[in-house]
Formats: sequence, C-alpha cells, structure tokens
Amino acid sequence: MNHHLRTPLTAMLGHAELLGEGHLDLPDEARHSIECLQRAGGRLQDVVLGICELVDIACADRTARREVDLMGLVSDVVADYRPSAHRQGIRLQVETDEVHVCSIDRHHVRRAVGELLDNALAHSPGGSTVDVSVTGSEGSVSVCIRDRGRGIKPADRERLTRPFEREDGCARLVDGGRGLGLAVAATVAGSHGGRLTLTDRRGGGLTACLELSVERTPGPAPWQSVATAWSAGLSKTGGPEGERLCT
Repeated sequence: MNHHLRTPLTAMLGHAELLGEGHLDLPDEARHSIECLQRAGGRLQDVVLGICELVDIACADRTARREVDLMGLVSDVVADYRPSAHRQGIRLQVETDEVHVCSIDRHHVRRAVGELLDNALAHSPGGSTVDVSVTGSEGSVSVCIRDRGRGIKPADRERLTRPFEREDGCARLVDGGRGLGLAVAATVAGSHGGRLTLTDRRGGGLTACLELSVERTPGPAPWQSVATAWSAGLSKTGGPEGERLCT
C-alpha cells in the first residue's frame, strides 16, 4: 500500500518543486498556484505518511519483540519531554513499583508513550503535574499517564482512538496535529495483544493507560477492518492481485 500511495505523490511534489524553483518566466498568478499546490501536497503527504505508519505498526509481522527494561524506556521518553514541560510550567512525575523487563517492540512502545505524553502536555494547564506510572501483573504491563486537563467525554473516547479524529468530531487534518496520537497508541497496544484505555482521573483530567500483553497473540487495531477493505479495493483497481495490506 505504501508504494501505491507514496510513489505518485512524490512525483507530483517533485514536479511542483521544479516549477517553483524560478527558472521559468511565469506570471505571478501561476507562481501563486504552484505555491498553493506545494502546500496542499505537503499536507497530503503528511496524511499519507500517517496512514502508512499506522498500517506498519498494526501488522503483526512488523512487531519486533525484544527483552526491554520498560521502566528505563519510559524514563528516557519522559526525559525527552521535560524541557517542553518545563517551558509550559508543567511537572512530570514518574512512579513505578519495580523494574519491569518484558518482551515488547521497543521502537513502537516508545512512540506510543511519547504520543500519550504529548497529548497530556497539550491539554494540561500551566502549574499542574502529569503523573506517569509503570505497573505489571502476570502476563501484562501497563504505562499510565494522568493529566489534569479537561479530559475527554466518555462518548468520544472510542472515536478519538481512530486515525485523524479530532475532539470537534471532524476527521480532518488541522494545523498543529494530525489527530494520530491516540490512534498510534491504540494500534501499538493492539499489536501487543493489549489495549488503550481512557478514563476519568480522580479530581479531574484524563488517565490514559497503555496496556501491553507479554503473552497473548496480537489483536487488530480498531480501524483495521476499514483499512483492509480499502486495501482490497485498491488491489482490484490497479494493485497486484491478492496484495496484502502490509506492503
């Protein structure tokens, strides 16, 4: 699927860039149109990259499990976000009951924790604290992030784990974000046989828990049936017969 989406888009943007380099004597209206084409193409490229990224994460054969110190991984991600939190006047606090070494995809889980932290910081007021905890039980581990923002309405929680969904109810790309953070986290959890849960934090705010199974077979992402149907349609209209979603 990556090839069918990215190759024609790359060619289109490449030609637009050549036209906009200024070697041709074009009227101002034409140059303005080329600039608009480049901006629109860049936004479309961002959407395509997001789709391809989610598909890659969702594919079980792309999940490279290795023994990882989960607490160390989470601490590294938190350290990356401390400067941003400091600028916003937000305190990041990490808690754990013990060291958790488990079999996970380090890259994917790191990305999911980063997306949840980014989401928490984006919705937290200055002067507040974001709590990060790592816990484990037999066969599973959880990374929970608790903020003190305005939270998410229960009716919106499942929808907001789908790609490109925003809190205003529109599945669209907007400035400042693609609407992929929760979708990425939910997909990573699903590829590890777990789930992403969103609940109210006691005292106000949101608790987002990335639950990962270290034993069970990975499950599908919530949006994967739609993506599979779309991929099947693509195969009938130009893709190789029987092409898989993960290509």
